[in-house]
Amino acid sequence: MSAAVDVEGTAAVVQLTLPSSSVADITQKLHDATEATPIALRHRCLFSMRNMATDIAFPVLAQTLDSEPRSQLLRHEVAYALGQMRSEKASAMLREVATNPNEHAMVRHEAAEALGAIADTSEETTQTLQALVKSPEAPRELRETAALAIRRMNKRKAEALTESANAAAPSPYLSVDPADPLDPSTSTETLEQTLLGGDDEGGISADANAEDVANDLERRYGAIFALRDRGSDDCARVLCRSLVGDVRNPSALLRHEVAYVLGQMENAEATDTLVACLSDDDEHVMVRHEAAEALGAVAASNSTCRDVARSALERFRSSAETTADAVDALIVRESCEVALDLLAREERGEFEYVYIPDTKRSVSGKRE
Repeated sequence: MSAAVDVEGTAAVVQLTLPSSSVADITQKLHDATEATPIALRHRCLFSMRNMATDIAFPVLAQTLDSEPRSQLLRHEVAYALGQMRSEKASAMLREVATNPNEHAMVRHEAAEALGAIADTSEETTQTLQALVKSPEAPRELRETAALAIRRMNKRKAEALTESANAAAPSPYLSVDPADPLDPSTSTETLEQTLLGGDDEGGISADANAEDVANDLERRYGAIFALRDRGSDDCARVLCRSLVGDVRNPSALLRHEVAYVLGQMENAEATDTLVACLSDDDEHVMVRHEAAEALGAVAASNSTCRDVARSALERFRSSAETTADAVDALIVRESCEVALDLLAREERGEFEYVYIPDTKRSVSGKRE
């Protein structure tokens, strides 16, 4: 038996064929929670598996999500990968994770976002997400994620029914994003006002109208992705302003998305902002996680900021007390380890990111 792997780059999708021995090796390393297999290698194995055929990858990833004993970072990445694969096989498991109050908030968020990426419009999924938006026990970031997922699912359903010619084009980063970018003709000044304007300090209340909330979030997210796709230094600076400073957005969910797209853009203008986010012990762990991994991506593409980024990542990878919560502290440390691995890969001259035992080839294709 062999497994076909979609190798996603920025310009093309290639297929590799892996022998069963390689698939078994990847699976073993992904599931090895001992110190014998570093988190960075397990992370690579996850994205190897994410790019395999669903019938091979799904049971392996489902087992990881269900039984991983230690790394909430890895479990949240598994939920992300299941969403990017867009297989409705994963919906039941993702619903269970998203609604479980004993799960880490970051994992619950990623499960809810994955349901939106899959665009499973079944009654079970719709009711699950609607209940999360209204849930008084759900953290703000989860309620916001569920609201966005509902909005995305409704749009995709409407497009399918009408065979809309106005459906959003695929992301240039080959990712399934939680919202569509605003119209490309929108000025940068208008995108800045859309992202930074308004007062949403209260977030989503338990009696909020899900559609109104989703519309507001979708509009701000649309500005984020439009700025990302435009890609200029000015656009990067606008995004940075929503992360730190006097117009810092109060939504941790939105800030984590901004940190993520700054990593996608790989713009050195973001270096100091990302270091500040990572260094802020009071920042939400999901934002610090994204800031760490974004720093790795930015530094890998810009040698001028590499020393600054590496210094920050090494400091927080080694820190015993990056946050008061032990689980959150581990998430930050592991995120820094993954980011440093990405940087080391660039310095070794490797183009790809996943772990493929027989060929030693890798692929980049992460969206959080």
